[in-house]
Amino acid sequence: MRPLGRHRFKVCLNLPRIPKGRKSAEGAKDRHHETPEGGFTLLEVMIAVAILAIALPVLLGLRNWDLELRHQARQQTMATLLAQEKLLETELMGVPPLGEQQGAFNEPPPGFPPSVDTTDRAPGFRWTRTVLPTPLSSIREVRIRVSWPRGLKQDAIEMSSYVFLQTVSPSS
Repeated sequence: MRPLGRHRFKVCLNLPRIPKGRKSAEGAKDRHHETPEGGFTLLEVMIAVAILAIALPVLLGLRNWDLELRHQARQQTMATLLAQEKLLETELMGVPPLGEQQGAFNEPPPGFPPSVDTTDRAPGFRWTRTVLPTPLSSIREVRIRVSWPRGLKQDAIEMSSYVFLQTVSPSS
């Protein structure tokens, strides 16, 4: 009957074989390598499983974090494009009225024909356009804020630009 501490498990790996009965520096047999077949001890296998048990959840957590960051980047990119669209719409409308306007993205973007379908093009995204006077009477500041829900809070981006008021010069 063998002692409990000397059991070995055979794991099929292509590792180099260590000669049987190798002698240590003192001349005694090296007890680590005296079994007839190569393998790992129970302690070695348990340590390997423990390392995997620690590393796997960490790696899976990093993957989930990566997916969340990718989703946030997509939302921010969409909000940026929608804000640029509203700035273009403001420039195309001529003289923007002073004050604040709000809405959702239900209408087609500038340059597209009106469609029958008036569903929300960007679900969850809302815009706020604030037009402010500047010290120069022919220029107005336009701020566009696009917000969207993220969990229990709201994320938002804000862009600003200046619009020149078009004046008609008298023809001669």
